[in-house]
Amino acid sequence: MNNAPSSRRSRHSLTRRELTASFVVPTVLFLAIWVAGILVYVIAPERFLTAVSLLIALGLFLFLIYYTRHARFFTRLAAILLAVPALVGITISLTSGNTPPLAIGVSLTILLLVIQRFLETPLSYRRAYRAFVQGDYDLALELAGRAIALRPDFGESFQLRALIHMANGNLARAHQDAQMAIAQSPEQPPAHSVLGQVHLAQGEYEAAAVTFDQALAYDPDNAIYHYYYGLCHYRLGHYQLAAEALHTAVHRGLPRRDFELLALFYLACNLEQLGRTADAEERFNQMVYFKDSLADLQVQYDHLPNYHHLAQMKLDLTTVTERLKIVDSIQ
Repeated sequence: MNNAPSSRRSRHSLTRRELTASFVVPTVLFLAIWVAGILVYVIAPERFLTAVSLLIALGLFLFLIYYTRHARFFTRLAAILLAVPALVGITISLTSGNTPPLAIGVSLTILLLVIQRFLETPLSYRRAYRAFVQGDYDLALELAGRAIALRPDFGESFQLRALIHMANGNLARAHQDAQMAIAQSPEQPPAHSVLGQVHLAQGEYEAAAVTFDQALAYDPDNAIYHYYYGLCHYRLGHYQLAAEALHTAVHRGLPRRDFELLALFYLACNLEQLGRTADAEERFNQMVYFKDSLADLQVQYDHLPNYHHLAQMKLDLTTVTERLKIVDSIQ
């Protein structure tokens, strides 16, 4: 974010989970392989190269098991099996000193991953998602229904259809599909997030907060979930809890500028309620860095169905506009 204050963390910064997965765990595995290699070299130096090759393959295998620990069982099993050609190729290449086994093994794994991904995701789902993004909700709804009929165990199709129903203002059906998505994929945080958004749209803030809390249990580093969790508690008047969640969302960086603007606004409102006037003013002033998203928000709100929460959202947007005018006049 080029216009954001330099003190704010970039949205491209690593979260704790990403840091653990991309640096801490690989570093621990590297050190373990290094120590084991030294021991092998001391005890049986003639077996050093073979042992290190096997240790590297084992380390990569263990890392894959760790990295896929939150995936569904069959998805995790498929990922591990598909990695076998690459692991075998790496081992043979390191042992023999020849490059072709490495290239063949990695290429075969990549090919199998592409095929597996293509077969796992229904074509109707891909088309439904594209139609939804393009705003053709009728076609998206039809195609999502086809995807569910073909693959009733594919939870993402229920998530998508829930979002389509929300866009059409049919919150009852959105609620049903969101619950089905959770039933199919209980450990997938997006499924809980969709249900939380349905509760929020209906003005069921307590239920929404509980649902977003469940999403955070599976994905505690997700800034969007922290934002919605904080918004729910702001509506409930739990200002300390809301401020903590919104601060986390702002600190970690949200994926869209309109979310950044709203998160700063709601954080400032909570800080005001807590009597932290100076901190609140600082956050209100930071909103100016994201004022270019105000027009987009106004267009979004004009095209949303008239559900319960929308009236309050529009009032908040009016206050955001007034606050931005105050900041502009001061600067």
